[in-house]
Amino acid sequence: NVKKVSKKSKKKKSKVPTPPRVDPDKLKAGLRIKELLSTNEMSSNSAASRAIMTARFYSLLSDYISAKNAHTRGSGVKGGRSQLTYQTLAEVCGTILHLEESGAKPYIGEGVSADATKTSMDLVSKAREIADASSIDGLTGDQKLRAKTDFTSSCASLMMALSLQLMCRRDTGENESDDDDEDNDDEALHDFVSDLFDCIVGLCAVFDGSISSEDDEEKENPLSAISGLIVNILSSPVGGEISGKDQIQASASKLTRETVKLAWSGVLSAMSGICTSASS
Repeated sequence: NVKKVSKKSKKKKSKVPTPPRVDPDKLKAGLRIKELLSTNEMSSNSAASRAIMTARFYSLLSDYISAKNAHTRGSGVKGGRSQLTYQTLAEVCGTILHLEESGAKPYIGEGVSADATKTSMDLVSKAREIADASSIDGLTGDQKLRAKTDFTSSCASLMMALSLQLMCRRDTGENESDDDDEDNDDEALHDFVSDLFDCIVGLCAVFDGSISSEDDEEKENPLSAISGLIVNILSSPVGGEISGKDQIQASASKLTRETVKLAWSGVLSAMSGICTSASS
């Protein structure tokens, strides 16, 4: 009897699930920072250090995307600027989420701010699902479907660029007026992300033929809505209109402007695709 019990206990031990494997490359930088903080008996980086690193992050990411697009221009690379930018931002956002799942703590408080951020992140995920599905349809070679792919991927890229500003908060905690400005910026970011998602859904409905871009005079034309939204983003602090005093916002808005250009290109492609479909 004793032997049987020991066998069962051994069997139970073998069934204990092993922890999920993680990509060491994605965690390497975070683990290195954690090690340095522990060595220097620090609980976290200072607000000033985070500000410098955040600004540099935005600037390097924007430069990397610009260089990557410039390098592939005219080379016949499949997918073009919209897909290259989309893939880069999707990888960055995925890595940030991977770090959080592995124990990294974002500088986002509890309550309304955290709930609003979660809602915006969910909308970004849904937009990426739409863009991924559209990219598969776009492989057929149909001009209308290619236009839909360009539109959805470019607008999803803009949503990801805006969401990065929510993920990488300034969190200086030094000046109440700065905190109020940040709250206003966060509210604008949430509104822009939500409005962009509505535009994607609305214009995809036009592409799919479920509604016409001229249907229901009471509702705003999806093309008109996203054109106005892009102008609003560019003319806001989020887009860099008043960012000279804030190095983080200045660097972040550089990335936002790059993806705004891409989104506008996607809108033009959508217009062309819809008009071509209507005339055929």
